[in-house]
Amino acid sequence: LLRYLREMNVLNDEEKETVEGWITSEGKARCLIDTVMKKGERASSVMVDYLTERPPELWPTLGLTPTSDSL
Repeated sequence: LLRYLREMNVLNDEEKETVEGWITSEGKARCLIDTVMKKGERASSVMVDYLTERPPELWPTLGLTPTSDSL
């Protein structure tokens, strides 16, 4: 996900490294979501689109449903 968001110019190298610097998965997730949300609707849409392309059985873990359009 981080690599994809970097490739899509949602994150810069410093932001990617900041997320990677968190020790726990929860910390990484919180940091990533906060960073992306601050960047606006396009950035959030890029991330949500990526996540919804994952297998549907993962959607409940991500807080998504087939009709969700945001996290």
